Amino acid sequence: MEFHGTFVCSAAGVEVASRSGVPEPNIPQPNRRVPGADRRKRSRSGRRTSDPHVNWRRIAWLFAAYALYLSVRSLPETVRNLFGRTTKA
Repeated sequence: MEFHGTFVCSAAGVEVASRSGVPEPNIPQPNRRVPGADRRKRSRSGRRTSDPHVNWRRIAWLFAAYALYLSVRSLPETVRNLFGRTTKA
């Protein structure tokens, strides 16, 4: 066993590394891309076709119709209060 600073070197590591049962490391392939699969050309940001779509114009019309309904419903009471008002002296 040899000491080199804080590391200890032993002959057992050499035996393990030189065994025939140890598989070779995988060498990365330089070009693993599939032709035509470049995702940069089709951006995934923004709205997708499968996303639920909210029709904001329809919601605005529904809100306006409900406001009109509430105004018309309270109109008789408003007219009664306007014309049936008595002045106090």
